[in-house]
Amino acid sequence: MPVKNYPELWRVSDPKAWPSAPTGMTFSLLSELEECPRRWALGHAEYPEIWIGPGYPPRMHLPILVGNLIHSAIETITRALAHEGCQSAYDAKAVEVMKNLGGYTNLIEICMQRALDPYKGNPRSERVFDLIRDSLYGRTAEIRSQVQTLLGRVRLQGIQACSWGDQKPDPASRQRKPISFGIHPEIEMQAQDLGWRGRADLVILSESYCEIVDFKTGLRSNKHGFQMRVYALLWHKDKELNPTSRFANKLTLSYLDGDVDMPPPTRNDLTTLELEIKQRTRSALNALSADPPSAKPHLESCSLCDVRQLCKDYWQPAIHGNLTTGLTSVSQFTDAELTLLARHGTFSWNAAVNVLSNFQPGTNVVLYVPTQHYLVNLAEPHDRLRILNARISVDGEQNSQQEVITLNSMSEAFLVA
Repeated sequence: MPVKNYPELWRVSDPKAWPSAPTGMTFSLLSELEECPRRWALGHAEYPEIWIGPGYPPRMHLPILVGNLIHSAIETITRALAHEGCQSAYDAKAVEVMKNLGGYTNLIEICMQRALDPYKGNPRSERVFDLIRDSLYGRTAEIRSQVQTLLGRVRLQGIQACSWGDQKPDPASRQRKPISFGIHPEIEMQAQDLGWRGRADLVILSESYCEIVDFKTGLRSNKHGFQMRVYALLWHKDKELNPTSRFANKLTLSYLDGDVDMPPPTRNDLTTLELEIKQRTRSALNALSADPPSAKPHLESCSLCDVRQLCKDYWQPAIHGNLTTGLTSVSQFTDAELTLLARHGTFSWNAAVNVLSNFQPGTNVVLYVPTQHYLVNLAEPHDRLRILNARISVDGEQNSQQEVITLNSMSEAFLVA
């Protein structure tokens, strides 16, 4: 909620209403609930005093934007190549296909706009939107190379004689039917008896062959293997897309630095996996049903949490100290709760520490803010702030050795009631 007309300084308060339990489960949702039920609940609760959008306004994360636009570009190109019967991105017809799409660079810029559009009207993104957009466009050549790398490894052997699939179940009409032989980008698979669904980046299907491919733009993770096994289970159990209950006989994780072939699960493997995800789903939903949902503070998950400013557990001095123990003064992950005392200079405040790793409550520090930051003219004495993503240093110029907390372009400040 805007406070004192601060454009981005919102009051830290409890949600207007906690979200209901999700009606469907996915790999990413289960992972999020198992990491921290509180984070999911805070992110999906109602905050009508902040904005009209669903949940809490999300932050813009450059790696997420890059991943989204790469997936969008690959889906568009793959669908166009398949429609024209190209055997790969290096097929003779592929040049004409790309020309019709406007070329790689033009298509990537279109996909960039698609990735940015959801953040328009998001009050939390207004101050950094132009900065992140420019950073994204500055990586056009790199992203183009990554798209070409992933596309170049798509293997279509064994389906040369098949008709090429250009259909995609229409979400609006909710009509789902068996997919034809061919290559199909972005196929959503469902196991209705499990209440699970999952979207495969690519399903390649012939009379005797079925491959599921998932493109990954980040680091390798053991979780991705579990994700692919879940996709194999969902494909096997999807009675509409796969009415004959065919098994996937090839699972491919396509990373930027190479492909990883996962062993396809057997019938017994899928039976065991089904029991596992039923149990894990029950446990995750039970943890979410608490009031409030339980928090699971952990450095890795908390540092990436978009709603940690709202989490009471995170700001407990003992918990906060344990999470950040061992971080150096140059760490990009430095959060603090401070009470402003008085002006220190035109762009700085004297402040007292409430919560800050390795600092006793009441310790005096200096808070520096950028010239154009909204705190420069709008902050007031006694304001209690929770600050995310700041940097700690020592003021050596005045030989005071006083600790300085410096905000940067990606830092955020929230007023605690």
